[in-house]
Amino acid sequence: MKSLSRILVLFLGPLLLGACGAVLPPPRERVRDLPTLSQGAARKKTAEMLAYGKKILDKLPKEASNERLELLEEAETAFLTARHYAPENPEVYLALGRLYEVDGHLEAALENYREVLGFSALDPKALYHAARLATNMGREREAAKYLVALRTIPEMKPRILILEARVYLVLAQARDQDPQSRKTYLENAQRAFSEFRELHPKDARGPGGIAHCLVLKALEKKEKVSPTLRKRIDTLFLEAARLAPEDPLPRYNLGRFLESPVVADFEAAAIAYHSALSRDPEHLPSLLNLAALELQAGRKKKARLLYQRALPLIQDPSERDWVLSFLTKEQDPG
Repeated sequence: MKSLSRILVLFLGPLLLGACGAVLPPPRERVRDLPTLSQGAARKKTAEMLAYGKKILDKLPKEASNERLELLEEAETAFLTARHYAPENPEVYLALGRLYEVDGHLEAALENYREVLGFSALDPKALYHAARLATNMGREREAAKYLVALRTIPEMKPRILILEARVYLVLAQARDQDPQSRKTYLENAQRAFSEFRELHPKDARGPGGIAHCLVLKALEKKEKVSPTLRKRIDTLFLEAARLAPEDPLPRYNLGRFLESPVVADFEAAAIAYHSALSRDPEHLPSLLNLAALELQAGRKKKARLLYQRALPLIQDPSERDWVLSFLTKEQDPG
């Protein structure tokens, strides 16, 4: 039984701020009967409330507590007051977006970032936060629209490359994707990884990501890779491995490529998995894939030893049941 773990999700990492502990009730108006102010006084009050709310968020306790909830409510009241006096001020909606995102009200956060874009379609902060949040909410198609706009802002491009790659990889692998769109998304992902590699030559995600895109393209064609392409992909994965010497993932990714139908070099794949396990003896995907290769080669004793190592690490019930069944049947391997 082979692990079907995706190659680069762990590589790219999460981008979401994440909620912590007690959360606010659904966003609601907390300001009533505010006094009418002159234009100058309203601007001053808006600035004061924005600064006050941001100061609260900057010092917000990370642990769940009544104090945290009270501070969040206080910050929200400050921002809503600012919104009352400056309903078209983008900074107010950016602040509310940050507040709701920190607190876990992601829909409300995204809606506030969209409000900013209603005032200014190319606001870089709102575009970036909306793209990042939409991605983490599983709305990659929406995120892609924001990323296209961010591409037109030169100073933002370095910040969005990994986010771009993540979004386009997900879209390329969507089940309902037509072949031409899949090809375009893979090209966009590869472009993002290539540009990231140029900017960050010591970051393993650059070469590793390019290699992954090339592998997906090869799998899409469903034919054996040429020696030249295989060498290029091997070299990129090994470059990633060199840049992340303690990380098992580049070597695991190389193993996945080598055992895939477009190469089918199982001995080379086994060597790559062994190399990954030398970095992390408990790297579950490498244990499972190597065990499957040993079983496929008829080396049941080696497969059994690997499955025994993997068993305590397996969380998936069906995968665990399969391994237990195998170990039960092979209690006295030849």
